[in-house]
Amino acid sequence: MAAYSLRFSLPLCLSSGLLLILVFPKFNLSPLSAFALVPLLVVAVKDSAPGRRFLWGTLSGCVFFSGTCYWIYGVMRNYGG
Repeated sequence: MAAYSLRFSLPLCLSSGLLLILVFPKFNLSPLSAFALVPLLVVAVKDSAPGRRFLWGTLSGCVFFSGTCYWIYGVMRNYGG
């Protein structure tokens, strides 16, 4: 099960984070919001260990967060002084 977790779960979690990034206004692919969490849910169903589920969810969330922080620079430049 560990080989499955690393080989398939990592790309699925990364793709879930990337799909969530594409939903934001810069890319404007809002229909993806219906399918963006599906890869992460597949990983959660296939992996039986709660600790690894937490790890995969955290990894997907970190990818999502790092991809959606692009707007901070523009806001600080225009309104921050």
